[in-house]
Amino acid sequence: MDVPPALAPWKDALSMVSPEVAASLGPWLTRLAPMVGPLRARTLLGTGEPDGYDGLLRRGTWERLLLSEWLLASEVPEEFLRRAAMRELGFHRMAYREPADARASVALFDAGPSQLGVPRLAHVAALLVLAQRAMDAKARFGWGILQQPPDAPVGHGGLMLGVTAQNVDALLRARQASAPCHRDLDAWAALEARGEGWSDVWLIGPRDTWDRWRTHTKRRAGATGGGIAVSDTYEADAQRVRVEVVQRSTVSEVTLTPPDERTCVQLL
Repeated sequence: MDVPPALAPWKDALSMVSPEVAASLGPWLTRLAPMVGPLRARTLLGTGEPDGYDGLLRRGTWERLLLSEWLLASEVPEEFLRRAAMRELGFHRMAYREPADARASVALFDAGPSQLGVPRLAHVAALLVLAQRAMDAKARFGWGILQQPPDAPVGHGGLMLGVTAQNVDALLRARQASAPCHRDLDAWAALEARGEGWSDVWLIGPRDTWDRWRTHTKRRAGATGGGIAVSDTYEADAQRVRVEVVQRSTVSEVTLTPPDERTCVQLL
């Protein structure tokens, strides 16, 4: 698919949807993507493959002793022995990096009644942004509907892998009559807690769903992700969509203008 130069960073994700969706939501991607940011590789102490040094420690093996301490040992051995006895010597701290293919970015959508209409277009835009972000980081990507947890009947719940024209259509059609219940959130939280590479989890829906999700999960060290809160804003001249991106203690906000009414009807 040929895309304008401004949309080139999302060419792979846009190639998986219809030209109508790409043309209509492309400008939204340029607004949302900087707010979400890139998916960075996790560096955790003591796990994965060694990847250089990332700090200093007072304990360690002799091969990681600082060069300045070896100099001290040759020039002032008595002081070196004193520092060793008092555990004052400095050592390099090893950094460890998980392989990219061990990580997964997961997006979970609230398809409840508060998200009907134009907010669903923001869901598709978020899906494309997060999918491209995962592809750029060479990480796996999956997404699901909160109201359709993994223990739902076969064919109606669990994760969908990647982005295709078919499952984008499935996202738009996944309208639910109610918000996700505690049982839904518990089922997804149990799957997330298994630690199957879910290092980056995003909740897309109303702000209160993100707040409820945080009470069901415990954030693991090195985990990324956050919430993308979507809501209608009715103004005198037009309908708009407000999107808040919540990451840890940081909140950024943007107001998006939807395509013309005819295009919205065709997409939805």
